[in-house]
This record gives sequence, C-alpha cells and structure tokens, in this order.
Amino acid sequence: MKMFEKIEITKKDFLPLLQWCLIKYKLDPASRQGIGGREDKVGGFIDRFSNQCVNWIIFNHILSSEKISVDPDMFFYNAKSAKKCADIIGIKGENDKLVPLSYFVKDEWVHEDNAPFVEVKTVRKSQYCSGLGLPQYDDNHYYVYVESEFDELYLYNFFEKSSEENLEMSDRYIKDNSENIIKSPVLSLPNNIGTLRLLGIYKGHELKKHNLEYKQGQHPRYISSIESFNLEDIPENKKTCNTLINDKRFIYEPIDNDYKEFLPIYNDGASIELVHGEQKTMTYIYINVINKCFLNEYSLEKGYYKVSFKRFMRSSKETEIINHKSVYDSTNNKSNHFPIEVSDKLIQELGEFFNENQGNTIC
Repeated sequence: MKMFEKIEITKKDFLPLLQWCLIKYKLDPASRQGIGGREDKVGGFIDRFSNQCVNWIIFNHILSSEKISVDPDMFFYNAKSAKKCADIIGIKGENDKLVPLSYFVKDEWVHEDNAPFVEVKTVRKSQYCSGLGLPQYDDNHYYVYVESEFDELYLYNFFEKSSEENLEMSDRYIKDNSENIIKSPVLSLPNNIGTLRLLGIYKGHELKKHNLEYKQGQHPRYISSIESFNLEDIPENKKTCNTLINDKRFIYEPIDNDYKEFLPIYNDGASIELVHGEQKTMTYIYINVINKCFLNEYSLEKGYYKVSFKRFMRSSKETEIINHKSVYDSTNNKSNHFPIEVSDKLIQELGEFFNENQGNTIC
C-alpha cells in the first residue's frame, strides 16, 4: 500500500523544525540537558529533537488522499509540565480551516473528549525494539509507529553550498604520502535529509495485549539475527531434546525469573521445534524448521537455524511495555496473532471529527 511506502524528508519539511530548535535552544536553556545530565551543544540539541518533524510529515503523508492535513505543534513553553499533550493537536482543511483536537487552558492542554488522541512513536531503522512508557499509555489512544533513517550529515543540506574544491590543499606541501596518512576531503556529501516509513497504527489496548512489561532495571532479550546452520555443526550436548513450538505467539523461557525476559516470537505454529540440551541457553537457540514458515519478520525455508539474542539495555526509570519493532511493521503481519493495525479507522475518525466541527473552525 502507498501509505506504508518509504518517503523522503525534504528541506521544506525539516526547515520549520530547524528554526524551532534554534529558537528553543536560546529561549529554554534548561532543555539543553540531555541523557545523563550532560548539556547539549546546538548540534546535539537539534539531533535530539529531530524526530519531532515526523509527527506532521508522516500524517500529511497518511492523509495525502484526503482533504485534510495536520497542524504541527510549534509552541514554546516556560513550564515543562505544561507541554504534555497529544502529538497531533489540530486538523486543517481547505482554505486553512482549522479544527483543534486540543486546547491550551491556563497551564495545561485539554483534549476534546470525542477527538482521537494520537501519539507518534519514532524508531530508528537500526533499532530492534520499541518501548512505551506506562505514563503515556491509554487503552483508547492511537499509537503511530514510524521508522526513521536520517543521513549522518543531514545538516549539511542547510549550509550554503560552497565549492568542495576549496578544501583541496596544494600538493606542494607534501613530499611523501606513501602511507596514505593525509586524506582527500570527502566529496560525496548528502543531498537528502533522511527517510520515513509508516510501520503501523495501533490502539493502546492492542499494544497492552501483545507487549511485555518491564520495570526499571529489567532488560528484555530480543532476536538480533537468524542464520542458517547445519545439524552436524550443532554441538552434541545441544541436541539431546527436540521441543515442538505449538504457540503462534511463543515466549522462550529458559530459566525461572520474576518477569518474562525474552520478547515474544511470532510464527505460524507447529512448523518449528527447538533443538536443545537439558539446560537451555540464554544468548542463542537452535531451531529446526520442519516446513517453510515465518518467524517474526523472517521467512524461513526448511532446515536448521541459529537464533541469536541480545539484551535491550534500558536506561528509563519508567515501567515500559516493549516488543520487537518488527511486530509493529504491518508488512510482517502474517496472521491474526499479530497486533491489529487500524490506520483506516484513525483516518476515518479524523475526517469525521473535522466534518462535524467545521462550524467551530478558526480561519
């Protein structure tokens, strides 16, 4: 579907956020403090807030076939507690007719009771997992999962382009560079900022049903890779038992713990068996794929595989609900055991709310 295709972030898309970042950096010095209490310089500050542009870019992509768009939140605050609100605060129609979903009243945002409440969760392409803090959670909120990939040098797009040839130094300074210590300047600087891709939209109650809960200090293990393996290469002490996986949403639990340490594994049921010894391992498992099937985002042919796990090291002090990022990607949704994606429902609700409230629009 076109809605789930990768899209480019343009200079026009990003420039309002860049201007907002520069103003915020100057007006709100307290916000410069990043993770670990270190104060960001302006470049790190822009990086930290760069994902905010996703909120309106992705929604205006989602709504591109409708006659409505969303209004970005570009407000500045002098009280940190006052900025808590939905990620989408208003809808625009033709002739700039505006229907707010939320209103600022004295020192807080108040959301309209019958308006859809939208939270945007942006995860990097390199990430394997995504968490949602319980203070952000609500059964009836919409959670929009987006995958981002920014070019490492994306800010170069906002510099005045000077000729890169000016960076070349004269060879007359060099008598011997046979060890190639002096490098030529990089000429392939980016012409793009990055890309976004809508993974899927889910109601809160659906996330709660599929995600696992982790408190401060608890670190889930996720699937980091799957590689083909030969049966004869599996150590003898690791193939004394074969256990068929019957559950289509399987949670691997090699040891007794006070919480589920391994994130869910989705499969088509009765096609995969664990190959293991008496003592199961924590960092990997061997599996035998009996018939061609899927495992999370992987499509597996018949044969033996090694599934490797890594720990998701969390620094959050909040309790979070967490799952593999791939579970939110609707392109991997191969059965009703995956979360139910509801983008069509949200688009319909936004359109209906706008149409019902046009009489109260602000022009």
